[in-house]
Amino acid sequence: SGYTEQNVAPILQRRTELINAPAPKVITDRAGFYRSEAQELAGLRLALTSLQARQLETLQRAAAGHLESLQAELAQDEKAGVKAGDLVSLREQATTLGKTLAVARTPVDYRRTYSALGTPIDAAQALRLSRLEAIASVQPEVDRLLKLSATGNLGQVRWIGQQALAEGRNQAAYESYFGSPPAAITNFWRPTPATSPAATPRS
Repeated sequence: SGYTEQNVAPILQRRTELINAPAPKVITDRAGFYRSEAQELAGLRLALTSLQARQLETLQRAAAGHLESLQAELAQDEKAGVKAGDLVSLREQATTLGKTLAVARTPVDYRRTYSALGTPIDAAQALRLSRLEAIASVQPEVDRLLKLSATGNLGQVRWIGQQALAEGRNQAAYESYFGSPPAAITNFWRPTPATSPAATPRS
């Protein structure tokens, strides 16, 4: 049924005790004994049914909450600038698991769905962390370039960018930050020779 032994242990233990309880030796006492036993067994069946319903509802809420967590992680990834292509597979998994959850009926169904949601949630978090680390890795240099741009020293800006590309330094991070492929960045710097403006006489 999908319910753990721990969930129903108290009820099952009491049922076993009732079934194994010896009947009174006095025949006239047996009718009351069996009547009391039957009533308590009926009460245990009701308690078991109620417990199962509560457990099922708990598992259902947990699985639904996990699906909402995945959707929230994907929304945060998009907000952080994670590439749409990197999120396609995770969005497909979210859709598939959402459909699975919609037809789930038993505790086993909900537990499996809950467990299956863990992997894409971890992957979504990892994508966002990678994105934020990439931004952080180039942020100091970006800030320096912006300061140079503000002073009108575009030659120095181009030289720094060209040197970074020539050395193959942080290309993936630059691409992640600017949202453009390395080729586009390379073409941007191409018109300026790879010499430091400090070494070029100014007119």
